[in-house]
Amino acid sequence: MEEGLAIIYLWCPRTSEGAAALVKWLRQHDHPVAQLREWESGIQSGLVVNWGSESLARLRPASSSALRLLNQNPCLDKFEQLQRLERGGLNIPPYSRTPRRGWLARWSGHYEANDLREAPSRGDYYVQWLDIIEERRVHSFLGTSICAQIKRAARPPTHPWIRCTQTGWDWFAHDATPDLRRTAHQACSSGGYDFGAVDLGITRAGDIVVLEVNTAPGLDGDLYATRRYGEAIVEEHRDLPQMPRSR
Repeated sequence: MEEGLAIIYLWCPRTSEGAAALVKWLRQHDHPVAQLREWESGIQSGLVVNWGSESLARLRPASSSALRLLNQNPCLDKFEQLQRLERGGLNIPPYSRTPRRGWLARWSGHYEANDLREAPSRGDYYVQWLDIIEERRVHSFLGTSICAQIKRAARPPTHPWIRCTQTGWDWFAHDATPDLRRTAHQACSSGGYDFGAVDLGITRAGDIVVLEVNTAPGLDGDLYATRRYGEAIVEEHRDLPQMPRSR
């Protein structure tokens, strides 16, 4: 990259369909973007978007007013994330490090409900089963709701309450109520995130429960969500000062 040019860097060393979709959208709209798979210590300007990867604090990027970091210190451990949300006063599923009768075993790095689908007898932690009748997702970006979704059956579901693509469920665009948006923003703030897709459950009693915050939301195939993230990132990028080019 040319020195002095403010680039949008997507920090995502692993393979991610969401990251690939976002990079593709940014390039199609003529925005300077690069996906970082290894940290480049010489970066002193630009916008670094941490897409579901380890803490940027460990990498100690160069200090500069022209360098902006988003999601600098994410929490990838789901148990620790629940602790952060609890300290922030959010309503979350009751959890424990020790097994309890009737509770669900979960893995600290679970994704797409892979632990629930395998139904292990032992987990990294355990959560109480809740009677959740609906799942919502609010994408919160620096305190603004950029889009919202509802989880519905995309084909005849193979499980009534494990709702993921492997069991016939998927996300569809849907409006979010002010309460859902406020809860999502509070969840990101409590977790220490600049942005994230906040998964919310609504119980039969009407309570909103924060299930988790995803810092690398799946965008594959969702053109609207991809565009909304792209637009939000570009807006942050525009506010960065340009560093003088070296001669």
